[in-house]
Amino acid sequence: MSQLEQTDCINCPDILKHWIEFQLVDEEGKPLVGMPYKLKSRGNPSIERTGTTDGTGLLREEDLPPMPVTLSISAQPLADEIVRRTPRLPTGETNSHVKPTAIMDGYEYQYITLGILSDGYPTIRGWQAQELQNSEHFRGSTLQGLSTHQLNRRYVLEIQVIRGCACDRDITLDELQEILPNAPQIRLQNNLEAFNQGFNRFGITTCRGKAHFLAQVCHESGGLRYTKEIGGERKTYNPWYGRGLIQLTFQGTYAEYGNYIDEDVTSSAQDRDKLLSPPHSVLSAFWFYNIHKNVSGSAGNDDFNKVTALINGGFNGYNDRLNYLKTAIRVLRAEHLNQLLENERFEFTSSSIYNYKIYSFAWGLWHDPNITTRRGTTKDRDEALRGYERVQELIIANPFRTEQQLNRKMYGIKNRDVSNYINERITALRGGEGGAARGIGERREGGAARGVGERREGGAGRVVGERREGGAAREIEARREGGERRGRGN
Repeated sequence: MSQLEQTDCINCPDILKHWIEFQLVDEEGKPLVGMPYKLKSRGNPSIERTGTTDGTGLLREEDLPPMPVTLSISAQPLADEIVRRTPRLPTGETNSHVKPTAIMDGYEYQYITLGILSDGYPTIRGWQAQELQNSEHFRGSTLQGLSTHQLNRRYVLEIQVIRGCACDRDITLDELQEILPNAPQIRLQNNLEAFNQGFNRFGITTCRGKAHFLAQVCHESGGLRYTKEIGGERKTYNPWYGRGLIQLTFQGTYAEYGNYIDEDVTSSAQDRDKLLSPPHSVLSAFWFYNIHKNVSGSAGNDDFNKVTALINGGFNGYNDRLNYLKTAIRVLRAEHLNQLLENERFEFTSSSIYNYKIYSFAWGLWHDPNITTRRGTTKDRDEALRGYERVQELIIANPFRTEQQLNRKMYGIKNRDVSNYINERITALRGGEGGAARGIGERREGGAARGVGERREGGAGRVVGERREGGAAREIEARREGGERRGRGN
């Protein structure tokens, strides 16, 4: 007769007397609660325990035979929870704050990735399936779980945090540092809380929406350096010069913002200077972006061209804004919400600006190689022609009719003269006469050539924005060019 193996005696009290505990925590030592698990005895397949971790992230199983066990956690609930956690920087076991405490308490410790515990591959927003499988979190994983032969002890399992997209969570200091690598950390720390409060207050919850906002604000403020207009005290509109990350200018705008937040920002220099530092330097930017200009809808449609046109009134600093956006998209893992970015470009014809005379005209002007007063885009003959030709189509479809409409201006050109001007530019761009034509309305004002409509408002050249053209929404007070920075940092 063969000798009876211990695993054959399933119900023997002397055999089933072992226990084991696993405690699941993140990189800050916070417990992972309610995680569905499965514990198998390797020596006896009939022994399988299931349950969920308790309020301390702990699971305990008793009455086990003296055989190795394998623990696996349901992949999707574990991933859903771990992506919400804050990654420790720097990461890794060497930098763990959990390990010394666990060892001091007499527990076993292990630093692990999702792939070691998970029973499959989860879906994580911001990650492509193959990218996730090849990442450090799953590379080489068998998806068989964590095994150990040592029972009658507790294992503290510190799980490496995986950063998902920035939807429905705060952005982190590390992420802001990646977007603005040259900014001092103290400046980022001073603005981070206000950014996250603003995202929550104004309902900007998606990673892509946050990327659009940060791209515009980072450009407008010179990388969060400027919250005050350079030489603002010398302006004719002093004391209502530009303040904040998107610099609010003029008494009426200050008053509107103050009414919105129900706080005095107009009565004294001290009140106005609230906009120079957080929270108001940031909050005023959210108000301008979301309320005053109502940009969020265009950002939600991933319409970068329209977002830029609304904020700036034209396309000053276009390339810089786009670079910030691409960086923010990468850092916040917002690629999965892409709608309009194709081959690293936001096409004119895919944007809603294609249906606006003013913005189609602007697209032509800013891309026209012969118009040097409009800066910030890559000059491109073909793109300029697309813009100009589209304006012609829109004017034919919806002409300027009233005397008031005809006398209004787009970028310094009266509406009654726009068609003739465009015809001249198209002829020039196609190789006809006038290839070296001056930029629209270039004047000698104050000794320097300025594009018509450029004003010194808010400390930088602004483009006169859209007015009512056949019922189109008025977009006045275009914003400043990124190259004309104006303030002392906050």
